[in-house]
Amino acid sequence: MGFEIKWSNSRKGDKKPEPAFNVKAKSVGILVYGSFRMDFPDEKKSFTLRDEGDYVFCNAGVTHSWEVLEDSLLITIRWPSTPNDQKPA
Repeated sequence: MGFEIKWSNSRKGDKKPEPAFNVKAKSVGILVYGSFRMDFPDEKKSFTLRDEGDYVFCNAGVTHSWEVLEDSLLITIRWPSTPNDQKPA
């Protein structure tokens, strides 16, 4: 089982334009600095990462989107690493 690590240096106002989900992969996003909101529209929940080390887990099949509230650095670990796994909701 492979995994991938994504280093996301994002600017305030960046966002995922349309909600999507991963077919097979699970992921965890860990905030290094900034403020980053993850939205889960099907569950009608949002989580804001504000403090260094805050994290959010996303299971396979869970629809999500995000918005950068302050310039941020987020590290995302996704497993298994599957090409073209993310699909629009």
